[in-house]
Amino acid sequence: MSQPPYPYPAALIFGAPGAGKGTQCDILKRVPGFFHLSSGTIFRQLDPASAVAKTTRDYSLRGELVPDDLTIRIVFERLEAQRRDGEFRPERHLLPLDGIPRNRQQCVLIRPYIDVRIVLHLICRDEQVMMNPHGHDVILPGDILVLIGSRQDLETMESTSLK
Repeated sequence: MSQPPYPYPAALIFGAPGAGKGTQCDILKRVPGFFHLSSGTIFRQLDPASAVAKTTRDYSLRGELVPDDLTIRIVFERLEAQRRDGEFRPERHLLPLDGIPRNRQQCVLIRPYIDVRIVLHLICRDEQVMMNPHGHDVILPGDILVLIGSRQDLETMESTSLK
């Protein structure tokens, strides 16, 4: 087995819950050249009988977040499995990351694995849509303001807003 060809080209998708991150990523994954990675989906698809699922469930039952290093390990182990299976092809795919990184430490931990090509910050102007995000099949483009940045913007964000 060959070594993973890190860093992978990636797009970071940020926004409040209900802003449309998952919806927009679901659209992008249908476009050739994109491979959507959702940390939430990965956690939901863990085998409930596995040791790692039991560990994450224990944290949740205590009202705690899964530690950053474990979160990164789980997400990138799943991504590597998808690469080995030929689903994810880093030489062809841009990797929109949905739900990760969530904090400064996760930014630091994923830095060796990804090459941020673009940062998207989704802002939903309609609070009703955000409060009931599943009330609509599709969030219309006029409902979302997309701010596009660069890796430099991410590094600025790391040093300021993710404190």
